[in-house]
Amino acid sequence: MKNDNSQFYLRQFVHLMAKGEEPRTAFNIMVNEVPAEQRDRWQQAHTIYEATQSLERAFEKLNIKGSPITEQLRRGKELGLNELEVLQHYTAANSSEMQIAQIVKSRILRSTGYAALLSVIALLVLGVFSLYLVPAYNNIIMDGQMYSSSFQHRMDVLQFKSWWSLLLYLPPVLIIALFVLANLTTVESYTQSKLLTKLPIMRGIMMHLSRVRFIYNLSAFSQRLPDNQNERLKALNSPFFSQSEQLTFDHIFYAQEKEQLLALFKLQTFAEESPTLINSLETQAIESTHRKTAMLAITLHLLVIAIVFQVVLSIYLPIFQMGSGF
Repeated sequence: MKNDNSQFYLRQFVHLMAKGEEPRTAFNIMVNEVPAEQRDRWQQAHTIYEATQSLERAFEKLNIKGSPITEQLRRGKELGLNELEVLQHYTAANSSEMQIAQIVKSRILRSTGYAALLSVIALLVLGVFSLYLVPAYNNIIMDGQMYSSSFQHRMDVLQFKSWWSLLLYLPPVLIIALFVLANLTTVESYTQSKLLTKLPIMRGIMMHLSRVRFIYNLSAFSQRLPDNQNERLKALNSPFFSQSEQLTFDHIFYAQEKEQLLALFKLQTFAEESPTLINSLETQAIESTHRKTAMLAITLHLLVIAIVFQVVLSIYLPIFQMGSGF
């Protein structure tokens, strides 16, 4: 939470800059408004800015690891862009990204919530069954020698006497953990979240987020691109536009899309077309989120059905076993 709180105040500094405040004035405001535990760092950052006139150097003093704002300043500097302009345009791209991230979070919570609830119930039933009913079944069935090896194996699984117990108990635990993780992860963290890159079903969402960032940043700085086509391509592949070291221009757009983007620069109609591009890519990102979270929900529900089937089978199998013995 401490890191998220620090990034919150860093964003407010960006908002002040976007409103036209001078860096010196913005730093003074933040020093007076941030919580006491952050005040010294902001004061030191202010001092560094006064000495170096570098926002990148000043933000490094805030010690906010992985901040996308400081990364953008560094990348913009590599392209020769002014720090103030980078900050002023950062909020526009970030606001759209945050809206999509909010949709991603709500959809993931919706997809995992029902499965997590059923998993909790399944674990409770399994716990009660293994603690209270299994010993009773063992006394009745085994005393009468009315059991088979498969039945004994199932009882061992229920009582954690077999490695196969992991296949029964681990899936619901993982589903619950996924729901808790998704719930505790802040909306801002979803834009840089490993959750979206580690889950195979969700990987495409990060690419769509990068596409949205790319078009917003390109719309803001398209006039700063070199006229030479080769140099322009090199600049477009800078991580600055997509805000990602891996998902650059060549990786996030298809060949036809890249051809169309480059044609817009040749025709000098990018400014007129950019609103349409932004709307289109935002729509694609939202639709991709709906599709992938729907797939996640189906996968989790199938897993829960398998768990419930095992629970029901574990409860009724001893009854069938006793019935076959009479």
